[in-house]
Amino acid sequence: MSYRHMRDVEPSLEAVTLICTVAGLVPYDLRSGRLRPLGLLHTLAEGAALTKIAADNVFSPKTRTYSSQDAFNVLTSGTIFTFYICLFCLVSTTLCRSIVHARRRVAILRQVTAINRKLRQLHLSHEAHSFRRIILTFFVIIGSIATGDVIIMHFLRKKPLWMVLNKMLHIYSFYLIVIPTMLNFTTFMKVFNLKFRLVNDFLESYVIRYDQTELEKKPRQPIDVILKDVVVVHSMLRNAIDEHNELYSVQILFFLATCFTNFNSNVFFFFFASPNKIQTIYCLYWSSMHFFILTMLLRETSNAKIEANSTARIIHQLLLSNVRDKVKNELQLFSLQLIHEKVNFTACGFFPLDLSVLFNTISSVVTYLIILIQLQISTQESSVFKVAMKNNATAATAQ
Repeated sequence: MSYRHMRDVEPSLEAVTLICTVAGLVPYDLRSGRLRPLGLLHTLAEGAALTKIAADNVFSPKTRTYSSQDAFNVLTSGTIFTFYICLFCLVSTTLCRSIVHARRRVAILRQVTAINRKLRQLHLSHEAHSFRRIILTFFVIIGSIATGDVIIMHFLRKKPLWMVLNKMLHIYSFYLIVIPTMLNFTTFMKVFNLKFRLVNDFLESYVIRYDQTELEKKPRQPIDVILKDVVVVHSMLRNAIDEHNELYSVQILFFLATCFTNFNSNVFFFFFASPNKIQTIYCLYWSSMHFFILTMLLRETSNAKIEANSTARIIHQLLLSNVRDKVKNELQLFSLQLIHEKVNFTACGFFPLDLSVLFNTISSVVTYLIILIQLQISTQESSVFKVAMKNNATAATAQ
C-alpha cells in the first residue's frame, strides 16, 4: 500500500508531515520512502557546512585564547563550545536517521491509517483534526528567527548584509532541519493525544452513562465485543507511540542538551558579561526561542501521556458498575494490561519527557549560574591578591 492511497490520514496531518520534505530538508520521498538525489545532495552540503562551523569553533584563535586563560573563562567558553557540539550532534543524527529510518516514518503513517479505520468500526464520529496552529507555529518560529537576527545584526549592530546572510546560511539551515523534526514529533503527539481522547470519551459516553438495564432493553452491540475492539485500538496506539518515541529519542536528547547549554550561556552573558544592550536583547531573543520550542514539545508529550494513562481510571470505574461476569473478565484483563504497559516518553531512556523537564532545566541552569558566579568571585579575589602581593614585593624591593 503506497502512501498516496492512504485516504484515512487527515489532510492536515499529511501537510504537517510533508513540511519536513520542503526544500530538501529531509533527503527522502515520504510517499515512497525512497531517497531523493536532490535531498541527498542537500544532506551532504549540510554535513560539510556543519563540519566547517564546528572546525571553526574548535580551531579558531578565539577558542585557543579562552583555553589559555583562567578557569572562569575556560568554563564559560566550554559552555559555548558544548552548545555547538550538541547542535552538531543534533543535526547529524537528524539527517542520518532521516535516511536510515525513512520507511519507518511511512509505517507510522500506516499505523495511523489502521487506527482511523478501527475507530470507524466502533462507529465513532471521527473528524479530521486541524493542525493549522502547529503549521503556523513552524512558519512563525522560522520567520521570527530570521527576521529578528537580520534586524539585530544588520540594523542595530551595523554588520554588512553579506555577513548576516552568510551567518544565516550556516546557522539557520541547521535550525531548518531541527525545527521541522521537533515539529513533526510534536504533531504526531497531538494526533495520538486526540486518538486516546476519542477512545476515552467513547468508553465514558457509551458504557458509563448507560446503566446495564438500558443496554439490555436497547442492545446496540455486545459490550464484550466493544471492549475487544477498544483493547485492539489502545494497543495499536501504544505501539505507534513507542515506535515514534524510539524514532525521535536521539534527536530529542541532543535537542534538550542544546537548549540547556543555550540557556546557560545566554543567561550568564545577560546578567554578567553583556557589554551593551544589543547583545542583551540577542541573548534574551535566542533563549526565548529555545524555551518556546521546548515548552511546546514537552506540553504535547505530557498531554498524550496523561490522556493515554487515564484509560485505566475509566476501566476501574467500569469494574465497579453492575456488569456481567464475562464483561468483568474482559475488563480485568484489560486493566492488568494497562497496569503493566503504561505509556511513557523518554529521551533514550535517560529521563521522562514531561513538564518536569522544564523545572529540572531551570534548576540546573540556576545551579550552574551560581557556580559561575563563585568562580568569577574567586577569580577576582585571586587577581586582587596577586596585585597586592606584587605591590608589596615592589615596595619591599624599593626599600
